[in-house]
Amino acid sequence: MRTNRLLLVLLLCLGLFLVACNGEEEEPEERKNYTVEDRTVTETRLVVYEGPNLLQTSSKLSVKVEDEELFVYETRVNHNRLFSFSEPKTTAPVVLFDFEGEVDLEVTVHEGEVHNVLLRPLFYDIQPVLEGNKISFSLCYSGNYVLEYEDGDGNLEVLHIFANPLEEEPIDPENIPENVLYIGPGVYAAGAIPVESGMTVYLAGGAYVYGQIRG
Repeated sequence: MRTNRLLLVLLLCLGLFLVACNGEEEEPEERKNYTVEDRTVTETRLVVYEGPNLLQTSSKLSVKVEDEELFVYETRVNHNRLFSFSEPKTTAPVVLFDFEGEVDLEVTVHEGEVHNVLLRPLFYDIQPVLEGNKISFSLCYSGNYVLEYEDGDGNLEVLHIFANPLEEEPIDPENIPENVLYIGPGVYAAGAIPVESGMTVYLAGGAYVYGQIRG
């Protein structure tokens, strides 16, 4: 699992619909300018990771992929987008897994009502199914997704989904190359992590790091 796989400092980019002058909604640009390659699924493989014992899964919602429960991280989010030495108080839920083929996901929202569900990126044209407080949909392309929904008060809520491709050459913790900084499962208060040119920082599944990379 490479560095960007468990990067849990998120920039929430919530796109707005474009509305034409006549009041009809136009097709979003991301859907107009992107062609999704047809894919035939012959076999599904899935890798999920246990969450750290020192952390608790989110109480806001639960997520299953292929009927396997995922650990839901609560990640701090700075909605003001201004630097501050104070820790943000707001959070956003995040899940991650590796897969190949096609997988079914089920999201159960535990707090409040659920309305107006949308899955981004829009160019995949995935239509989530909402039944009560449960949202279901399928994925057959790896990538980063954002599930949006409104609560009973009309507030926008999101779930970030890191659906990664399967690793082709995972690092063996018993045989770590000299140019690799391996961080295994667990919770780390690392502060600043120094790296040198040509070095790879490898975060294993289940690793959660409070810190930053400095080169």
